[in-house]
Amino acid sequence: MSQDESQRSFRVALVGCGRISKTHFEALKKVDGLKVTAVCDIDATRAQRAGEEQGVPWYKTLDEMLRTSGPDIDLVSICTPSGLHAGRERWSRAPASTSSVRSRWRSRSPRPTT
Repeated sequence: MSQDESQRSFRVALVGCGRISKTHFEALKKVDGLKVTAVCDIDATRAQRAGEEQGVPWYKTLDEMLRTSGPDIDLVSICTPSGLHAGRERWSRAPASTSSVRSRWRSRSPRPTT
């Protein structure tokens, strides 16, 4: 790995500002080269609170966050309940579902149109 690659920083957006988000915020702070740049949650109160605590813009929808802050986002940390991880083309280390049957069904489901 070149020195340029090892010093690269990544701008992270966080989706889902509930209980698990606190753990993610703390973990992101501990990794050199990662910086939270935006948050969103369907609950505007949670999104606003997290955005203000992190000092970043907050949004109520993923689409609005990507449309507005997209150029400032390299990665998205998905912190929503496990059953809500499916439905978008993406790489994720989080499970698409808590059930292998539901995961297979969701992987075959057509992509939602918005």
